Amino acid sequence: MPGSPWQAAAAIAIFALTYTVISARSLRLLNLNRPAGVLLGSCLMIVVAGMPLEDAYRAVDMNTLTLLLGMMLIVAYLTLAGFFEWIAWRIQRSAPSPGRLLGSLMIASAVLSAVFVNDTICLLMTPLVLRVVERRSPVPYLLGLVMAANIGGLATLVGNPQNMLIGIFSGIGFFDFTLRMLPIAAVSLLIAYAVLRLFYRAEFATPWEPVLVPEPPLDRQVTRRVLSLVGLMMLAFLLPIEAWTGLEPRAKLPLIAIVGGTAAILIGRYDPGRALAAVEWPLLLFFAGLFIVVEGVSRTGFLARFQNGVAAGLPAFAALTALLSNIVSNVPYVMVAKGWVAGSDDPTRAWTVMAMSSTLAGNLTIFGSVANIIVLELSREKVRIGFFEYLRVGLPITIVTVALGTAFLMLV
Repeated sequence: MPGSPWQAAAAIAIFALTYTVISARSLRLLNLNRPAGVLLGSCLMIVVAGMPLEDAYRAVDMNTLTLLLGMMLIVAYLTLAGFFEWIAWRIQRSAPSPGRLLGSLMIASAVLSAVFVNDTICLLMTPLVLRVVERRSPVPYLLGLVMAANIGGLATLVGNPQNMLIGIFSGIGFFDFTLRMLPIAAVSLLIAYAVLRLFYRAEFATPWEPVLVPEPPLDRQVTRRVLSLVGLMMLAFLLPIEAWTGLEPRAKLPLIAIVGGTAAILIGRYDPGRALAAVEWPLLLFFAGLFIVVEGVSRTGFLARFQNGVAAGLPAFAALTALLSNIVSNVPYVMVAKGWVAGSDDPTRAWTVMAMSSTLAGNLTIFGSVANIIVLELSREKVRIGFFEYLRVGLPITIVTVALGTAFLMLV
């Protein structure tokens, strides 16, 4: 606990300031973006709110950072090999119609996001999508790309950062999680495709004139090696290794990920410096600082007052999660709400509802997930997708998918 009522009030104020920066995405007046804002908040928790430095160190969950780092190294080597760009080119080459292009694009985006971080898929595939559809309106294809990435990330514990957090804190097995989430993701993908076809039916009724994009270079040897490694990692995620070895359940995901990332360095042939340079170090800093900020305010007892959000029932909790995930972003929300879920009557069901709702809520607004921001920023020179244009598609998709997902998880 903070040493005085003044320090408790300071901790709550620092928490509010930090989440204001996160919600605003950037504050140019203060020269802060999200990682820098969280770094400022963590420093203020120590200097102003009186949090001991040793407690701040202990607050940082190294399992989460290790898991992220391992998966980022895998993605870095596949990126250097040209794998993701080649996949996007292959989709375009085999699509005989605009509807088939949208469907193939969404399936590929969802599947890749289930294995790799959805932000990466959007970052690497957006430029090629814009080139492929440069003679047409790119809006439905860009929306299909990002919404499918958000949906696909739901299917596994490594599909997006908030699922990684939930996998580590909840102890839910990889196979059990996927068993619950895969049907929801599959149905949600069909719903998103149908809504996009309905809202942009004029675009899909026009004749298809494909743009011939040259085949991008692909290092097939490195791609085969790293994809084989990914297959072994997925198998290790699924197998009950912790039961065989006595490994702590929350350590299983990060251990497999960092071993896989290190193995990628050994078999990847490229200079490790290039792969390490491709790691999103600001994201790791963001997570580390957020752990400290949340721990600082948790010591005041302030967050425990909101635990009634879980007690109100799973539908209410799913709606609250969807709303707050669009206000403060899904990863910071999960970081805060993990304390509420751990004390609920049915933690496993509450964890899965939070994972489902915080992920599918990413399709509600342009601020719902980092993947949305990436696609909109990369495409802004060719097309501007406004808040309300995104909302008119995202609102029905989110309402229907979150409602169906909640009902399914309550029945399972």
